[in-house]
Amino acid sequence: MARHHQTSAKTQTWYATNNAKIAFGIFGIVALIAILVTMNGIANAPETAQPSSTAQTPVIEDGVQTIRMAVQGYTYEPAAFTVKAGVPVRWIVDGTKVSGCTGTILFPEFDISRRLQPGDNIIEFTPTTPGKYTFHCGMNMVRGQMTVV
Repeated sequence: MARHHQTSAKTQTWYATNNAKIAFGIFGIVALIAILVTMNGIANAPETAQPSSTAQTPVIEDGVQTIRMAVQGYTYEPAAFTVKAGVPVRWIVDGTKVSGCTGTILFPEFDISRRLQPGDNIIEFTPTTPGKYTFHCGMNMVRGQMTVV
């Protein structure tokens, strides 16, 4: 005669509790691995561009100052500019080699938020107040600086 195995309510509760613990433990391990992989990627990422002491000066043509910058993976080349207050700026950003968060450039003080396309991206604005202003990638990891004189 076949014997039917019946589990008690206590046993069923034990299985349900332990299955939840196992599932939570697996989720925790996967989350920890994801965090470690992300941190390792950030730690091993190329050093982000920081504003250099030698800022590029603009070329002024027809009353517009033009500056050029290339995004090179996780850096801006060059990462610093000096422009004149009150003179329109044409900022040409080569987005051919963007990588990850550098695909977006943000310049909050001038209300600029641009998703970069491959090739030249033209950003125009007129700075009015002298000072040092920081622009950055979408995650604020890669930065550059524009000095308005």
